[in-house]
Amino acid sequence: MLENLFLQIWIMDFEFGLVGKDYFKGLVKDNDLTPAGYKKVTGDEYVAEDAEAQSSQSAQQA
Repeated sequence: MLENLFLQIWIMDFEFGLVGKDYFKGLVKDNDLTPAGYKKVTGDEYVAEDAEAQSSQSAQQA
């Protein structure tokens, strides 16, 4: 898995603003980054897009 090789580089890329959270979400989808790695890079928990869509639909209904 690429994560072990690139984690520190990805952290710096994110901190310098070279790439955003969407880029790392794509890496998780492609299995190049784990959800735990996503949290290490961005500081946020990874939430799959399906879960995000359900969450926003629930909020709109409330």
